[in-house]
Amino acid sequence: MSAALHLAGPDDLDRLAQLVAAFHDEDGIVLADTARRASLKPLLNGSHHGAAYLIGPARAPIGYTVVTFTWSVELGGSDALVDKIYLRPPVRGRALPRKFSSIWAARSNPPMSMQSILRLIGTANRQNVPMPRPGSGPTIAAS
Repeated sequence: MSAALHLAGPDDLDRLAQLVAAFHDEDGIVLADTARRASLKPLLNGSHHGAAYLIGPARAPIGYTVVTFTWSVELGGSDALVDKIYLRPPVRGRALPRKFSSIWAARSNPPMSMQSILRLIGTANRQNVPMPRPGSGPTIAAS
């Protein structure tokens, strides 16, 4: 199974929107297609906030990932957060996220450590269990 990542661009909107819609259906997220597409367009047009990648063959992707860029005082500068990894159900359980983690490390600028990327992937939701929605879990009071 190919673990290739392809940076998604404007021409990939239809393919990416279909994959995101599939994830939303599985996770019970209700979002109009127009709103979904509007949220994806900046990522496909070079936004400095993040990027979307198609996983597998570019013309027939098996999934997608969204990486957002943040700032970390602890890491001394910019870093990336894997916001989403989605694989079509038939290809799950094949350790693909670990296979393409080295690709993220090589493409990041400055290069991310593999430990940082694997820490993010290692804490991923391995059973694809619905996660608590914001506001449904414990809260931390400001002091």
